[in-house]
Amino acid sequence: MRQLYATVDGSFGQVLIGKDFGLYSRSNIFQDEILMGFGSPGAATGVSFGNIRTGYPYPNPSAQITYRSPEMGGLNVAVGIFEPANTTPGAGSEQSAPRFEAEVTYSADLSGVSLTGWLNGRSQKSENDTSSVDSTGLGYGLRASAAGFSLSGSGFTSEGDVPVLISDTAAPISEEDADGFLVQGSYTLGANRLVLSYGETDSDQADYETENTSVALFHSVNSNLKLVAEYNMFEQSTKSTGADAADIDTLALGAVVMF
Repeated sequence: MRQLYATVDGSFGQVLIGKDFGLYSRSNIFQDEILMGFGSPGAATGVSFGNIRTGYPYPNPSAQITYRSPEMGGLNVAVGIFEPANTTPGAGSEQSAPRFEAEVTYSADLSGVSLTGWLNGRSQKSENDTSSVDSTGLGYGLRASAAGFSLSGSGFTSEGDVPVLISDTAAPISEEDADGFLVQGSYTLGANRLVLSYGETDSDQADYETENTSVALFHSVNSNLKLVAEYNMFEQSTKSTGADAADIDTLALGAVVMF
């Protein structure tokens, strides 16, 4: 179960208590043009939508208490305390403080051009009797839309976790680096939306480099039904050796039902 929470709303903003997606990398994934499609093939987690692993990490749903400010002239701020991940399993393992995450978003309309920008991040510490790992991450992005066209770019940099999601690990990890980016363009004409997408992730921690190129066409039948056709070209190599680890082309045809 990914989401189970309650909210308290008022003139002060909103307080969310329960389990929901994280704030770090949240807008990176929710602004992805092919999030409703297949995208890059999933890893062992089975997640195979959007550009997880090829442009951004997954904002893994976690227990949290998050405050969101009221809208302030296009500016929105969210800060939260989260259940920390155990990245140093072993004797004496503990996380003595919560994980902290935050996101700032800003939206504006400049002479008919809609702009959305965001900055998000997280920080946590995990330790055992012999090691300590500080995990940090920073995500960012900008999207501009006008006259049916949309251009967007986003990226992230992190250390101290495998850049798919921050979660409990089977063995202690190191504080090695990872980074990635995603660039996309789309054009909407009537009920049709054409998307071109390219993303990369480079990870010392997981010892891989990935990239995914996608071409997708979405057709809205009505507000509840959307048809999808896309072609994805995914490649993965082992960073330390340069050896090819995966070369997967995917043709995906299907439908998205929303209710």
